[in-house]
Amino acid sequence: MVRPPVTPPYLLILFATIHLLWPVIEITYGDNKVVRDAGAWALAMVNILCPVAFVWIAGTLPLRVEQPGLKVAGHRDVRNWNR
Repeated sequence: MVRPPVTPPYLLILFATIHLLWPVIEITYGDNKVVRDAGAWALAMVNILCPVAFVWIAGTLPLRVEQPGLKVAGHRDVRNWNR
């Protein structure tokens, strides 16, 4: 079995945040091609929304190891083969 990670994926969240900031900087300080061209603007919005979705989903995940419920078996519980 694969053990769950001990820490949250901080590097992946940082990577997605950098990818989020890049189109924002390109829109604000770029060459105004994004403002004039509708296709470039739509592509910039997609480039902003994908990292936002990833960071939002990563932010909603629990940052510590916890069981999903009270009656979930742990790693020390014995299997019941009688059923």
